[in-house]
Amino acid sequence: MRRSLGGSTLNPYPAEKGGETLENQKEPLSQVKKLQDLINRHAVDETVDMFADDAELELVGLNHLVGKEEIRNGFEYDEAVNSELEFFECISEGNIVNCRMKERNDRLMALGLSEARYTPCVLEFKDGLIQKFSATIHPGILRAMEDKWRAFLPWFSEHYPVEHSQMTTPEGLFIGNGENGRKVVPILNEWRSSLEESDE
Repeated sequence: MRRSLGGSTLNPYPAEKGGETLENQKEPLSQVKKLQDLINRHAVDETVDMFADDAELELVGLNHLVGKEEIRNGFEYDEAVNSELEFFECISEGNIVNCRMKERNDRLMALGLSEARYTPCVLEFKDGLIQKFSATIHPGILRAMEDKWRAFLPWFSEHYPVEHSQMTTPEGLFIGNGENGRKVVPILNEWRSSLEESDE
């Protein structure tokens, strides 16, 4: 059966219809709503519990996480940078939900970006758990993120060589986990402040 959910507020079981019941708690749209709520409350343990042991979480062009340990690292990073997600225009068909998604967090803000948008965002469920989560970032936003990160890296390497070696891969890609998330935002803000001072 195909179900749709338009608009920007993810609530497949409105209060006037009696809210969720035990019967529909595992319905895919309801699970997406639950996932959004848990992520935005930074309830990492409960969020990870929504995924199968061998689940995959991919932000296309950014990272590809496999298994609960890697997925936990991703959500610990989200907690550290104060991420907030919103799923909208969701349509479920069988065990698959197709949405659009937007994300705001402190790292994006420190890079000078208000939000990131992903289309499509696809969640595949199996036995009530998320088996696969795949979201494709808007190419223009991805280019802007990459450009700003490349501009930041030489300054980062010069001023914070130890942190640079710990927080990035040899290719210069950011290693997303809770510890690095807590460190990177103040460093990015310092970098942006240095740019503003040099423009004065």
